[in-house]
Amino acid sequence: MSEELKDLELRNAALKERLGMLHDLRNSKHQQLDNSLSGLAGSLQAQDNITSLIPLFQSNLYTPVTLNYNLITFLYKSHGVLQTMIDEPVLDGFRGGVDIVSQELGSDIGKLIDYAEEHGTWETVKQFLIWGRQYGGSALIINAGQDPKTPLNVDEIDAGHLEFYDADRWELGGAARHAKKFNFYGKELDATRVITFSGKRAPRLIRAQLNGWGMSEIERAVEDFNLWLRGRNVLYEILDEAKVDVYGINGYAATLATPDGESIIRKRIQAANQIKNFCNALIMDKEDEYKVIPNNFTGMAEVMKENRIGIAAALR
Repeated sequence: MSEELKDLELRNAALKERLGMLHDLRNSKHQQLDNSLSGLAGSLQAQDNITSLIPLFQSNLYTPVTLNYNLITFLYKSHGVLQTMIDEPVLDGFRGGVDIVSQELGSDIGKLIDYAEEHGTWETVKQFLIWGRQYGGSALIINAGQDPKTPLNVDEIDAGHLEFYDADRWELGGAARHAKKFNFYGKELDATRVITFSGKRAPRLIRAQLNGWGMSEIERAVEDFNLWLRGRNVLYEILDEAKVDVYGINGYAATLATPDGESIIRKRIQAANQIKNFCNALIMDKEDEYKVIPNNFTGMAEVMKENRIGIAAALR
C-alpha cells in the first residue's frame, strides 16, 4: 500500500505541475491578446482621429517641383493638358491684337506695333510669358548691337540691330532674379539688358529656395494631376485586359508535378489560343473546361470625370 500511495502522490504532483503550466500559459495568452488589442485600438484611434496631423504631413511635397527642371520640361512636352494650362492664359491675352497707350510716343505707336509684328516680337513676348508660367521665371533679353556687359544705352540703339530673345530662368546660368549680371550661354549680360518675369509668389520658407523667382504653375496641380495619371493608367490596364480566359485542364495538378509539366501546360494553352485566334473556334479535351470572365468597367467614367474636375478646380 505504501508503494501505491507514493505512486499516487507522484501522479498528483505531476498533474498539479501540468495544471499550473496550463494556467500560466492561459494567463500569458490572455495578456498578449489584451496588449495586442489595446495597441491595435490605440493605433486605429490615432489614425481615425480627424485632428491628427499625420495625414497633413504625409500629403505634402517638401521640395518644390519648380526646382526640378527636367521633370517640368518633359511634363510640358508630354501632356497636352499641362501645355494648355500654361499657354492658354497667355494666348488669350494676345488674342485680338495688342493696344499700346502712351502720350510720349504719340504717332510712333503705330510704327512700334508694325515693327513688332514684322519682326515677330509679339511671338517672342508670348513665349517669354509662357516660360515664366512654366518654370516660375523667364527673361526677355535685349540685343541692341552693343557690348552686352555694359548697361543698355537707349539713345544709341540701332533699330537694324535690335533683337529680342526669350529664355527661361535656368538659361541665365542659375542666377538670382535680381542679380546685376547674368550669364546667357557663356555671354555675360548686364542686368539692364534683361527683362525678368517671375511666376506666382512663393511663401517665405520656399522663396529662398527659388532664388528670388516664383513658382511654376504646375506646382498647384501636382496632386490632382497625379490622380488623373493614375486613374488613366488603371483604365488602360483594364481595357488591355478586357476579359480573362479561364482554362480548366483535366489532370492539371498532376501534369504540373512532372518534370516537363510546366512546358506541357504552356504548350497546350498556346496551341488553344492560336487555334482560337485563327479559326475563331476552340478545340479541347472532353474533360477540360473553358470560360471567359469579362471585366466590369462600371464606375470608371465617373472616376475619370471627377479627376478632370479636380484638375480644372486646381487650375481655376
